[in-house]
Amino acid sequence: MRKMLVSLSIVAVLALPGVVLAHEGHHHVMGTVTAVDATHVELKTTDGKSKSVPIHSDTKFIKGSKGTIAGTASDLRIGTRIMIDLGKDGSAQEIRLPSGKPTN
Repeated sequence: MRKMLVSLSIVAVLALPGVVLAHEGHHHVMGTVTAVDATHVELKTTDGKSKSVPIHSDTKFIKGSKGTIAGTASDLRIGTRIMIDLGKDGSAQEIRLPSGKPTN
């Protein structure tokens, strides 16, 4: 039993760097939309800070938790909770929206 526990611990330690590296270079921002226009979206983040994120013509909008419903920039409404995947330049690569109809 002890050998199996030690073996499993070793496997877990060796596998951990692969899990950590899987998200290397990817940054996310989560929060509530406070302002939006054709070039940026402004959020109040989950830690209460304000963050402005540039959006561009290549930004993808995805609705729903499974990511199978295409959204558009017009789905961004003040008060909507969203998650943004940021590119290396800090602009929005992908914006995840809730699947329901906007409340505003």
